[in-house]
Amino acid sequence: MSPEQSSKRASIYEKLALKDKLESNKQRQSLLLLSEELKKNRQIETQLSSLIEQNNNEVGAKTGMTLQTASWFNTKVRDQLELVQNRCQHLEIEIGEMRKKLAYAERRRVRKTEKAEALYKQARQTRQDRQDAALSERGRRPRIR
Repeated sequence: MSPEQSSKRASIYEKLALKDKLESNKQRQSLLLLSEELKKNRQIETQLSSLIEQNNNEVGAKTGMTLQTASWFNTKVRDQLELVQNRCQHLEIEIGEMRKKLAYAERRRVRKTEKAEALYKQARQTRQDRQDAALSERGRRPRIR
C-alpha cells in the first residue's frame, strides 16, 4: 500500500474515531440525565417511605371515617411507592445498558485511533524507506568525470 493510500485510510479512521467520540459524548449526556432522574426518584421513594412510616406510627382514637381516610391515603401512597420503585429499577437497568454501550463505543474509538496512528506510522516508514533507497542508489552510481 502506498503512503498516500495509508494516509488516506488513516484520515478516514481518524474521522470515524471523531464520530465515535461525538456519539460517546451524547451517550455521556444521556447517562448523566438518567442518573439525575434516578437520584430524584430515590429521593421521592425515601419521602414516600417516610410518609407510610409516619402514617403507621400515628396512634390515637379514630373514628370510622378517619380510619377509612387513613386506609385510602396509605393505599395511594403505597401505590405511588411501588410505581417509583419500578421506575428506579427500570432506570438502573437502562443505566447499566447505557454504560455498556458507552464502554463499547469508547473501545471502538480507541481501536480506530490506534489503527489511524499505525497507518500514519506505516506511511511515514514507507516514505522514509523510499528516501533511504533513493539516497543509497545515488551513492552506488559511479561518478562520471
